[in-house]
Amino acid sequence: MLELPRVELPSFTPPVLPMQNDTDIPTAAEEEKEEKPAAPAQAAKAPPMPVVRLPQIEIPPPEPPSQEAAVEAAPTDLPQQAAETTSITIPGTSVQVPVPTAEILSAAATTSVVSVGAALIGTSIFNRLVSLFKPILNQLWKQIQKKRGKSTLTWARAKRLSRGRVRVSLGE
Repeated sequence: MLELPRVELPSFTPPVLPMQNDTDIPTAAEEEKEEKPAAPAQAAKAPPMPVVRLPQIEIPPPEPPSQEAAVEAAPTDLPQQAAETTSITIPGTSVQVPVPTAEILSAAATTSVVSVGAALIGTSIFNRLVSLFKPILNQLWKQIQKKRGKSTLTWARAKRLSRGRVRVSLGE
């Protein structure tokens, strides 16, 4: 039989930091006083802070719930679960996880399969139509440009001219 795994929890002792009033370490203000010669007594001291006293407020203890309220509150202690779900207990624990019913799962799976299939088929049909109609549209465009009196360039010639390279003939 296998032994249960053991866990060693990390622990540490928190560092003890001295409080401001408990330290013998001089503060920056004290160091400045030591470095400078005695300043004239013209420096104004800050007035002492007034003591603010807060009024004491008595909060009454909560009243114990009546038996009628306890009976009504008992069903609401558990989280409400939809009628379309079932719960599965995770083995080895007492945790219950809600899971949709088989009808909901099959509907979701069917919907996802149909939507992915439609997207793939639509993409392939669109690509096929583009390859079929592109030569037809190019011929129409050339005829329209010819009727307008403008010359059309082939794809390769337009690309070559767009590079900006011009042949220089030295034999002229």
